Formats: sequence, C-alpha cells, structure tokens
Amino acid sequence: MKRVLGAMAVYAIPALAIAATPKTFCELSKLIVSVVNSLTALLVLAAVVIYLYNVSSFVGKAGEERGKMKTIIMWGIVAIFVMVSIWGILHILQTTLFPVDSGTGSSC
Repeated sequence: MKRVLGAMAVYAIPALAIAATPKTFCELSKLIVSVVNSLTALLVLAAVVIYLYNVSSFVGKAGEERGKMKTIIMWGIVAIFVMVSIWGILHILQTTLFPVDSGTGSSC
C-alpha cells in the first residue's frame, strides 16, 4: 500500500507543477509577490526570535558585554524595521502596477 501511495505521489508532482505555472504576466507577478511575502514573514519571525533571545540574554549580562549587547539589540530593531518595510514597498508596487478594479474586486 505504501508503494502505491508513493508512486501516486511521484506521478502527481509534475501535474501539480504544470497546474501552478503562471500563464500571464499578472499571474506571474502575483506568484512572485506571494513568495516574497512568505519569505519575508519567515525572516521577520526569525529576526523577532533572535531579537527576543538577545534581549533576554542582555538582562543577565554585566560589564563590558552590555555595551556589545546594546549594539546587537539596536541593529536587531533596524533589521526588523527593514524587513517589515519590504511588505509596505511590495504593497505600494502591487497597487501601483496592478490596481484593483472597484467593480469586480480583482486586479489585472
């Protein structure tokens, strides 16, 4: 039974890839934007976890290491800001290049 399910999965993968192929420039741009949005979300999540880890370790440090930790925490805030601003830039580009039709609610 496992072999049959495995074979079905192997044969289904190319069909899924062909079905997901964008056929117009609009579909391609939507696919690219969704991939970049997903990657940005993962990067922001990783940055927030690393930032919170650094903040929690900052509380326990003393002396010279606190100065280094302050710098790391400051750059963490800058990195999170830059990553979140990517979403805003993508939204501006998407609404500028592909405005949403008020009648149908769809773009392109």
